[in-house]
Amino acid sequence: MTLEERSVGRDTMPASPGPVGRDASPVGAGGGAAFLGAAGDRMTLTLNGEPIELAAGTTVADLVATWAPSVRGVAAAVDGAVVPRGAWGRTVLRDGQRVELLTAVQGG
Repeated sequence: MTLEERSVGRDTMPASPGPVGRDASPVGAGGGAAFLGAAGDRMTLTLNGEPIELAAGTTVADLVATWAPSVRGVAAAVDGAVVPRGAWGRTVLRDGQRVELLTAVQGG
């Protein structure tokens, strides 16, 4: 397996080994408009090295559901710590956090 860019929609996120390991690639950014709330309900965080704006109260599960093409093979890390899949729904993201969404890819 190798690191590579993964594209979803119009945007492409650059490859980054991130905290999960060398055999993963970032999930591309696409969509996300559903997360934008009223002006006072927004937060900014960094997703795979790029700043994004989301509605306050967004969970890791919400983010993965909107930004990843599939949850299969996806790993999520918040501020450098891997978030177990079972905790995604109860892990609420906060303003200023760094989030990495990675997916394993085959190839060589």
